[in-house]
Amino acid sequence: MAERDGDGASGAGAADVLTVRGLKKHFPIKRGILKHTVGWIRAVDDVSFQVRRGETLGLVGESGSGKTTVLRLLVRAVEPTGGHVVFRPHDGPPIDVVAADREALKAVRRRIRVVFQDPESSLNPRMTVRRVIGEPLMVNDGMKGDRLDDAVKRLMRMVGLKPEQRSRYPYAFSGGQRQRIGVARALALDPQLLLADEPTSALDVSVQAQILNLLLDLQRDLHLTVLFVTHDLSVIRHMTDRVAVMYLGNFVEVGERRDIFRRPKHPYTEALFSGIPQPNPHRPLKRIILEGDIPDVAKVPAGCPFHTRCPYRQPVCEEEPPPLAPAGGDGHGSAGHLAACHFADELRLKGEDDLLGSA
Repeated sequence: MAERDGDGASGAGAADVLTVRGLKKHFPIKRGILKHTVGWIRAVDDVSFQVRRGETLGLVGESGSGKTTVLRLLVRAVEPTGGHVVFRPHDGPPIDVVAADREALKAVRRRIRVVFQDPESSLNPRMTVRRVIGEPLMVNDGMKGDRLDDAVKRLMRMVGLKPEQRSRYPYAFSGGQRQRIGVARALALDPQLLLADEPTSALDVSVQAQILNLLLDLQRDLHLTVLFVTHDLSVIRHMTDRVAVMYLGNFVEVGERRDIFRRPKHPYTEALFSGIPQPNPHRPLKRIILEGDIPDVAKVPAGCPFHTRCPYRQPVCEEEPPPLAPAGGDGHGSAGHLAACHFADELRLKGEDDLLGSA
């Protein structure tokens, strides 16, 4: 599998395509016959970040951390509880997605497209591939006839499919081919930002690398900006320029990929690295086993959300929630490296090489 050579457009001065500030999504917990609200699930709780033009930002964390909910909020597939999402199209003024009316939201969804996790359930089994890929063009641009057919054939070639197969239905394709169909559909409207929601997790291992390499090639050739959601740090290593680590609906660390892999600043990130499979069978695996279970998202602990499982916790961790702040005072990392830990500059956490050794 190919690996990104550098850090793409993540350098200083790169323009932001998307700026997120204080984004929240709280789901009510209802009980009783009258369905009274008795509590809240804080799926996403005061998240702020930016996506720079031309980069791939990786969003990683355990299942249930809020990664997919963040993606849905960015296109208002679910309504945010609070916050702002400012999208900057290359051909118009900035749009606050949270406050956008119907027409403005339609314009946003033309430029921000999604590649879904499960290619089987995301494709309509009653539609031919021509209809699946061409539907965005039919609905948004009124395209039809030979013009539509030519566009579908071009998109199929772009993702490595044979145009002669456009009259077939999704069930006639393998899982990897169905995901290529989903990618072609996402590219139909010439998007600026691609949201990839664990696009390889439902695929066989043998074809995962093919889809990842396809996305890398498309990102480079079409100058796409990508927000890539996954729980697989090996994928993050190969696909991204910057990384954001989520835990219980919060970002706990954000930074350049190389900085985070070399010297993480949050204990949760260190524990994630220790779980990466060891490529060398003769080298012992230095696993960090976190005590306890992930807290109930309806009862997030006071102070630092991670303190109930953190091996480095101190009394202050149980009392005060740490802000997501610059964490480079020890000489490691860049100015854009952020961590939500009271002791980010004091702890000497182990990176990928320390835990696994160089492959």
